[in-house]
Amino acid sequence: MSFKVPANLRGATLANTEDRPDVKGWDGAISSITSALNGSYGESWLFICGPVGSGKTRLAAIFAQQAHASGLGWVMRWEPVQDIIEKLRPSDNLRKWRNKLVEADPLIIDDLGSEYASEWGRAEIERLISKRYDSRLMTVITSNLPFERIPEKYGERVADRLREISTVIELIGPSYRGRS
Repeated sequence: MSFKVPANLRGATLANTEDRPDVKGWDGAISSITSALNGSYGESWLFICGPVGSGKTRLAAIFAQQAHASGLGWVMRWEPVQDIIEKLRPSDNLRKWRNKLVEADPLIIDDLGSEYASEWGRAEIERLISKRYDSRLMTVITSNLPFERIPEKYGERVADRLREISTVIELIGPSYRGRS
């Protein structure tokens, strides 16, 4: 596998994931993921937001694994946003990492907004989103931030691009963790 889904979510699929009637937006999320996997989203990205434990990363993992299994030939990459920031620090490998992130199709960015971004870090996130936006490459983003807070954290330029190209999936409900 050319991407690293969190170990606890390896093997998560639509078929083996239980319904979450206690989470508002869950059914719509499943429908959006199914549409994206069927190619009916075209250039649209998925922006999955909600509180901690609501299932955002699980949904992204389902998308990633089902897309990989479908044989669509995507060169997929999964990166937590903290790892993106770390890999984009100035080094001999900077250009290589930047190209891998820009060219992955799709790219799954997990936990956008959880990083402690400096101005430099925010600029790198803006650069990555802008380049992917210009290339129209499929991107799935998860975030604990409500979509309305994106301009505050990353600026109106990033928010405007995300607003145009993304299907926003907002999950509201209790944590998935610790359930029996």
